[in-house]
Amino acid sequence: MKCSPGYLITKLAASWFIIILTFLLGLGGLAQKTLAQNNSVNVTTNRVGNSLKIVAYNDNPHSITLTVNISGSNFKPRKHLPVQVVLSAKSKETVLSVDKKNENEGLQVSISSEWVVGNVNASHDDSYVYRLPYQNNQSFKVGQSHNGSFSHTGNWQYSIDFMMPTGTPILAARGGVVARTEEGYSEGGPSKEYEDKANYIYIEHADGTFGEYAHLQRNGVLVNPGTRVQKGQVIGISGNTGFSSGPHLHFSVSRVISGGSYRSLPVKIKTSKGVFVRLQKGVEYTPR
Repeated sequence: MKCSPGYLITKLAASWFIIILTFLLGLGGLAQKTLAQNNSVNVTTNRVGNSLKIVAYNDNPHSITLTVNISGSNFKPRKHLPVQVVLSAKSKETVLSVDKKNENEGLQVSISSEWVVGNVNASHDDSYVYRLPYQNNQSFKVGQSHNGSFSHTGNWQYSIDFMMPTGTPILAARGGVVARTEEGYSEGGPSKEYEDKANYIYIEHADGTFGEYAHLQRNGVLVNPGTRVQKGQVIGISGNTGFSSGPHLHFSVSRVISGGSYRSLPVKIKTSKGVFVRLQKGVEYTPR
């Protein structure tokens, strides 16, 4: 079964850039200014005396990694630039404070920043054992496993495709918080034109990694972003949307890495045949 997983999580990233602010000595009445926002992330400045505080608020149901840089004149940052911070879900944090170098001159700064979904410092718990993402009384063959020649290469080499008919209940292989979902697409096929039309669920795990369940059917998402789900809970319905040569479920565990890209990870999966890090193409597996 063919699919292209890498584009899915890249759709979750967002960014905003360059706002110029000028603060002059003796300027009054400016307590707070919103620099930028993207519905789920906003940044404000708070003036404290002759200093400027840059504050970020993450309204997403998942963590983000935020990078802030500054240029301009007569400014002295209290941290080395650029500044990179991780904000947990629904959190607010002072990212950086900026002082004047010369108290008798105006402070002018140009603030550029960007954010991506996930914690760039996340470290996978390699001792954790995942379950197969379908019900205990079902068995399905692996259509593409690690290092699959069609699409499981590079950063996505540790993905797994399970061949299953459309309408199969999908279970959480590990508990966590639902980060992002998509269920509005109905098309699918083995053509690049369908690459950005897959329905999916992303679940953020306790260690900051993400479980990806992709190619779900239209209206096949049964959980909402921000909801905590348990291992083995039904979360969706399989389909054949997006870049796919036939009905199947794409599953992977990944983390964000430097530069804003994502890398899949090898994980332990429990089956009736034992616990494996790599499931074999063409072999049928049953949960245990």
